[in-house]
Amino acid sequence: MNITQATRRVLRKYPNISEYLSYGIVNYRALARLIQPEVERILGERVKLQSIVTALRRSGGEPAHDSAKRILAESEVSLRYDLGLVTASLSRETPRRVQEVHRLLRGSAYVLLQGLENLTIVTRQEHVPGLEKLFGEELVESRRSLAGIFVKSPPEIASTSGVLARLSSLLAGEGINVVEMMSSHVETIFLVEERDCLRGVEVIREEIKRARGG
Repeated sequence: MNITQATRRVLRKYPNISEYLSYGIVNYRALARLIQPEVERILGERVKLQSIVTALRRSGGEPAHDSAKRILAESEVSLRYDLGLVTASLSRETPRRVQEVHRLLRGSAYVLLQGLENLTIVTRQEHVPGLEKLFGEELVESRRSLAGIFVKSPPEIASTSGVLARLSSLLAGEGINVVEMMSSHVETIFLVEERDCLRGVEVIREEIKRARGG
């Protein structure tokens, strides 16, 4: 692996950088100084700063990820307030608890996500007390005053790399903590604190407009 290849490998961790490089709005030397330790780690040797700058300039000529931009251009973003989250540990009682959840939340929209160790439910915050009581000692965490940023995309998002990484990095760049992120085929949900939700929607909306050329 040469310096250019190592530099491009590091840049993959920063989804928006390649696009910004193509616009010529990145300070090459500052960026090179930032990624120099990681480039050297990959190559296992010292690398001159100017060599990385040269590699960045070559990478800057690469076109942006057209597929990811098209997905974003065809996406829509919306917002839902007054959400809550309940997380409980899995146990032998979980199947029965899930049936109770369906009964308790009948008629209300909710998202249920089961991992290897925990079960997470996102629903209207008014249902949180009932869920807390249902899970009892199995309760791991419960939160209120959350909002959901919903991004609906075309089906191709399931086979297109970089879209979710770009959206996540946008929120992180604004200092917005994502409490929970979940995806169901064409729908991606970023659960954030209500105080951050308008800023989060706006930054994603601006990125969608930019992908559309607006």
